[in-house]
Amino acid sequence: WAVALVKKEGEVWKLKAAWGKPLEGPVQSAPRAELAAVLAFASGTEGNAELGVDCAYVVDGFENKAHLSKADGLNMDLWGALGRRLAERKGELKIYKVKGVHKDDEKDRLAVLEGKIPMGEFIGNLAADQCAGEIAAEVQLTQEERAKIKEARALAKLVQRRIAAALCQHLKARNADREKKARQLK
Repeated sequence: WAVALVKKEGEVWKLKAAWGKPLEGPVQSAPRAELAAVLAFASGTEGNAELGVDCAYVVDGFENKAHLSKADGLNMDLWGALGRRLAERKGELKIYKVKGVHKDDEKDRLAVLEGKIPMGEFIGNLAADQCAGEIAAEVQLTQEERAKIKEARALAKLVQRRIAAALCQHLKARNADREKKARQLK
């Protein structure tokens, strides 16, 4: 499962975060994974929030208050955990249905351009699907292969930090030089 957080800044939709992990336990299904993603979002955020979900099972269950039910049923472990989390969570969580989209579907891309599918929903759905796909692929790897990927990611993060630090030093020096020249011109 995966969740993507998108936010509109001015006229531009930006992907702010995407996270996920493999679905735990012997019961594996797309609706269960979607419900686990909602639980993770509720657990990882505070404050009022709206979450677009492309799974009717989850949206309908939320609207029918399955998270408050004491009845036995499908995925009640996750529904119960969601109910407990929402009871302690600060802020309201609203869930609404979004259309599932596919990056390679010409009709979906056209619907976005025509305004029939909101751009933020399209970006969020694609990002969550991409993240979930990468997680699913990684689960198929051996422990040794996963360790190598973790090591490569850590190295990439270190390189990015060093590049950013060097860029900041360069910009500070350039700005100091410009300020010096501006003072000399006065």
